Amino acid sequence: MPLPSLIELCQQLRKKLQLKGTEILEMIGSSGEKLCLRKYDLQDPQKLIQFLLDAKIGLIRLEYLEELLSTGRRLPRRQEADGEVTAAGLPALVLPSELQKVEIDPIGNMSICVKDPSPHRVTVVIESISHAWESMEHPDPHGFQLDQIIQMCPPVTSTRSVWLFYDFTSLYQYGGRTPQQKRYFKQALDQMHTLYAHEAIKVRILDELTPETWKHPGTVMAFSDQAGGVIAVSIDQLTANSIPYLLRGWCQAERQWSRLRISLEACVPMPPDLFRRKMEEQGLRFTHHDDKEAVLKLQAQVFTEKVRTTKQLMAENLDEEALNTLCAALPFYVDLDEIVVNGNVLPRNAAVAVANTNARSFQMESCGLKDEDVEVIVASLLHCNKVEELRLARNDIGHRGLQALRELRKAKPDLYIDVQLDDQEARDGYSLNASTEMTPETAN
Repeated sequence: MPLPSLIELCQQLRKKLQLKGTEILEMIGSSGEKLCLRKYDLQDPQKLIQFLLDAKIGLIRLEYLEELLSTGRRLPRRQEADGEVTAAGLPALVLPSELQKVEIDPIGNMSICVKDPSPHRVTVVIESISHAWESMEHPDPHGFQLDQIIQMCPPVTSTRSVWLFYDFTSLYQYGGRTPQQKRYFKQALDQMHTLYAHEAIKVRILDELTPETWKHPGTVMAFSDQAGGVIAVSIDQLTANSIPYLLRGWCQAERQWSRLRISLEACVPMPPDLFRRKMEEQGLRFTHHDDKEAVLKLQAQVFTEKVRTTKQLMAENLDEEALNTLCAALPFYVDLDEIVVNGNVLPRNAAVAVANTNARSFQMESCGLKDEDVEVIVASLLHCNKVEELRLARNDIGHRGLQALRELRKAKPDLYIDVQLDDQEARDGYSLNASTEMTPETAN
């Protein structure tokens, strides 16, 4: 959520309605106690496109940002960006007509057909930038974030377009907004989490502030109330904000939303109670004290909505902290069909947490599981009413583990179990070849 936009919203609501920050979330989201978060599904790419159109969000062409950097310019506000074009004559911001032409294949890939220089299909990549505002008037006065964005994002090619959401340039900002622009801003604000939690968006985290060696005297175009418009302002006259990204409450909320994905790599989204505790421990900062409860409530609702609709979950490269977070988060995934944790060394509590998800398919290959771990996994799966597949290849499973799997197989005759043990002596009637599977035909 853009920092200046949040300030403005708080000021407007407090002035007109005398609301506290803890009430703002209900006000901007719905007339009841809960936000209407489900207006835009967080899995369906078509719903994302519809949201972008409804709120008239201006996605920025990556090539436009490259041209800004190469000429020493800075990111403009949305109002000014609307009139900008690239060197090739394209609008700096993606047109609604282009969004309407985006096609989505059965696995969610987006593309668009272009005619120049000859008709061909171009893959569309949509990414969101989560960042700290380094001054109230302009988020990136030194252009450091601009440079980082260009380095992070995949390059534009003849077969790939990259469209970016960056709040300052994508949303109509404070100062001289028309009534219609205010309505579009409000629409975007109501569903801001969609731009970070949607499955079809890749989120780039800019968690580093501009290094001192990057800073130089200069001016930046910023809105001035006194001048009644955008003017050149000396950088040293801006209202600077040097609080680190990781200590900003709204930034942390965006970071958590970005982790709400089918594929988890090295990080796991925190359930609400854990997020609250971490916020307290880290002493996260807010422009207004009351915003803390607004962030907590919104994080809880977005987390709950996304995990309850997640059918597949794949986690890799999880360290001890991430595994502990996974244990806390998994009970909220109430409708999983498949869970894959291959390659993570699972402590017993994590193995049990995975087995307790009541999924249809479990994959725990190369997880360092031993006999005792397999026994507790089996104890959990005996109560799983829809399990059909269990893959435990390349674990350290011995006689006791195999015996437990045999009992599980007897209790669930249709269950497919794949252990793929290395060549060893036969144990308990099983031939432990390089690939041993217990199927309905072989495990009796």
